[in-house]
Amino acid sequence: MATILYTKVNGEIVQEFCDPIMVHELLKNGYATSEEALSKKESIDTNGSGKLSDAEIKAAAKEAGIRIGRKSIATLKKELGVEDA
Repeated sequence: MATILYTKVNGEIVQEFCDPIMVHELLKNGYATSEEALSKKESIDTNGSGKLSDAEIKAAAKEAGIRIGRKSIATLKKELGVEDA
């Protein structure tokens, strides 16, 4: 069985079939579960590192009109639609 994840190769979004055991690690390293989620991650990643910092997530949540308060980063990622597995 394989899982489909999305990544960018040479500036284009491509889908890759992955071993389900590797999904968590791949999501932490810039892959996404859908093309839309990958596009959102890229728009939030202001420093181009490929990983979302807490500051980037909070700034994106504020821009999207999400009340931050005492919410965890995981909750904010979920509300933004860029959560990791």
